[in-house]
Amino acid sequence: MTVRRTGNDPSKSKKLSRKVSPWRQWTRKLQQNPTYQVLIAVIVIGLSVLFATYGGGSKATKSSAAFNSPIVTNRTEAAPDVYEVVDVPGRGKGMVARRNIKQGELILTDDPILRYEPDPQEDPIEYVWTQMANLTWEQANEIQSLSYPPATPPRGVPLAIVMTNGYVAGPSMALFTKAARMNHACASAMNVAHNWRETDEKLYMHALKDIKKGEELFTSYIDSKEPREARMKALKDDYHFECDCPVCSLPEHLSVQSDVKLSNLKELFERLKGWNDDSIDGKETIAIVNQIWDLSLELDYVNELGEIAAIASMVSSAHSDLDAARKWNKLAAKWMGIAFGKDSLQAQMSKVWAQDPETHPTYAKKEAMLVGGPIAVAMKTLE
Repeated sequence: MTVRRTGNDPSKSKKLSRKVSPWRQWTRKLQQNPTYQVLIAVIVIGLSVLFATYGGGSKATKSSAAFNSPIVTNRTEAAPDVYEVVDVPGRGKGMVARRNIKQGELILTDDPILRYEPDPQEDPIEYVWTQMANLTWEQANEIQSLSYPPATPPRGVPLAIVMTNGYVAGPSMALFTKAARMNHACASAMNVAHNWRETDEKLYMHALKDIKKGEELFTSYIDSKEPREARMKALKDDYHFECDCPVCSLPEHLSVQSDVKLSNLKELFERLKGWNDDSIDGKETIAIVNQIWDLSLELDYVNELGEIAAIASMVSSAHSDLDAARKWNKLAAKWMGIAFGKDSLQAQMSKVWAQDPETHPTYAKKEAMLVGGPIAVAMKTLE
């Protein structure tokens, strides 16, 4: 990775800037609503039971799904021939595909080598410096080859490298030496999803799309459902580079069109929150979800389709629309499987609920209503 985020003083970098998924935004919102605190407890208990039932083994393979975490479980290792790190003109180092990569394929898993969790009682510079001092020479040399702001004082360099090159790992920012070499692209130009697996304490990366041999691998450092000017400012301020990805490099008239659609998409995501406080009903919520699907597919922005389908399955289950719930869970299973892995808990549970939606923890928690299923263009992605 060429450049990543931090300010000039790494000790003041308290904010973890990786985007928060719609699913986590919803669960946070629900946790703030007393009406649904019991519902969240039911979900957590249900997942714990599944873990106790299915997650006792010490290993999992491609043929043996493991239910180990309400975040993700997938202990399959990536094939060694998936990518290589090369010099990329204008970007420093980057990853390119060594062969054709299929959509949903696991590209890499990575262990954190350094971690920083904001703590007002802890000096962040000293905290990370101590970790750095315990590494081998080879590990330290690899870390020091990564970028950081040139004005950083020497003792603050390890923290600056973590904050500039790291990924959010639970409550902390963590540095992963393999993943740190993957560069950024916005919206439809990103072709790799990343997510942290708490039970494995690893970062996992999956292909969002088919990737041809020789193509560069890109993930996204920010929420790229923003106009180009806002995206470029965020990347310049936090990561210290000017984005030249295919979306940011569109001709002006096409960029304006793209900005309008991305802004509309972001607005639709915001409107979804109204279901939590009953300012919109289930039918209106599903109508918004279908608009998101239609616009996302038009933009080829597929990163969040699984989570949006999972939200729709929650809504349709809560309103007892079982036919709609089955369809939404089928979509969630496919697209969660692409972004998180087919044997992830998200994908596996969506398959279970597609078969028996009455077992969904939200079932019948709201007024019965036919909210509606996915639009035809969404269902077509199941083919």
